[in-house]
Amino acid sequence: NRISNDFNEAKENENASKKKLVEIETKLNLLYSKVGRCGKYKTKPERDEALTEEINQIEETITTKEKQMNMTKERMEELKEEIEQGKEKTEENSKMISLKKMGLEKLKKNVNELRENRDKLANNRKKLWRADADFEHDLTKYREELTKSERQLDFTMSKDTAMGLQTVKRIVEEYEIEGVKGPLIELFEVSDEKMIIPTEVAAKNRLFEVVVDDDDVASEIIEKMNDQSINKFSGRVTFLPMNRINNDNVREFTETHDSTALLQYLDYHPMLEEVMK
Repeated sequence: NRISNDFNEAKENENASKKKLVEIETKLNLLYSKVGRCGKYKTKPERDEALTEEINQIEETITTKEKQMNMTKERMEELKEEIEQGKEKTEENSKMISLKKMGLEKLKKNVNELRENRDKLANNRKKLWRADADFEHDLTKYREELTKSERQLDFTMSKDTAMGLQTVKRIVEEYEIEGVKGPLIELFEVSDEKMIIPTEVAAKNRLFEVVVDDDDVASEIIEKMNDQSINKFSGRVTFLPMNRINNDNVREFTETHDSTALLQYLDYHPMLEEVMK
């Protein structure tokens, strides 16, 4: 605005100077036309002297006005240059503002996306907390049921057998003995609740026999159980080495209207097929 005002003011001064110059030139021409008229002067020298002085003043005025006009033109050129520079700077600022606006919009978009992700993560965290709480509740419930089942199982076996199973479990864990499958009762599931009691009746105490890969595994555990420096009282347990199982003499069961094969109600790993028979 300041540059535009200065430019307009300079333009007005130039126009005024031009107008004044025209007036002075007109006046000078009138004076030259009056040179021949000497009515107001007493003598010719007096007239010439007066006119010469007036002409000199007019010429000085013209010279001064021309200098002012030249200065005004120079100033106008400077103002034009400043205006052009101002325009370039304004364009640069406009580009910078546009770029900053684009960057700001991008940042706003990123912030919104981050907020959405934060909300999703917060919701997922709440769900995980609830799932964890449910899991802990179920785990506690299952542990209580397991403890209850183990207590009930203890009542179904002799004290020596219960002690023996506990000793075997401790020795296997402590000495990291491999090739131990576990007590037979832990190696299968009964798919039909009505078949639980028939299974227990049919298997009897064999449910508590410990299944191992071979004789060497059984011998190693028995050796540790008999070591008095390790165990004061290790209980009693029967091992079932898988390499000793021979079912060649087992008869194929034929179902009747009042009997059925028990194996079809038992779920177990295929590698225990010969053991379960």
